[in-house]
Amino acid sequence: MHISQDTTIQSMARILSEMLKKMDGFLQRDLERGQPQLEKDQQRPVYCEIPNDSAFPYCKAEWMCAHWQSDPCYSFYGVDGSTCSILIYLSEMEHFCPMLVWSNSTAGSARPKGEEKPVVSEPP
Repeated sequence: MHISQDTTIQSMARILSEMLKKMDGFLQRDLERGQPQLEKDQQRPVYCEIPNDSAFPYCKAEWMCAHWQSDPCYSFYGVDGSTCSILIYLSEMEHFCPMLVWSNSTAGSARPKGEEKPVVSEPP
C-alpha cells in the first residue's frame, strides 16, 4: 500500500507540474503580446446590469464585486472593479455568466444554445 500511495502522489505532482507549465506559458504569451486577453476597445457601455439568468445560476458577479482585489489575476485580465469589467471576466474567462451582447470576444459563447436574451442594458 505504501508504494502505491507514493506512486499516486508522484503522478499527481507530475500532473500538477505540467499544468503549472501550461499556465505559465499562457501568461507569458499574454505578457509578450503586451495586453491582457480581456482588454477591449473603448466601446463597452458605461452601465452594466448583473444578469439574473436561470441558465447561469452560479454567476458570481456580486461576490466578485466585493472580492476582485483578492487575487492579482483578476486585474491582469482587465477587472478594475467596475460591473462591466467583472461581467466581461466572468463571462469570457470563467464562463460563470452569460456572454455580453456588446462584447466582441473570440473566447466563444458561454450562453447555452437557443438563448439569445440580452444581458446588458444601458440607461435611457
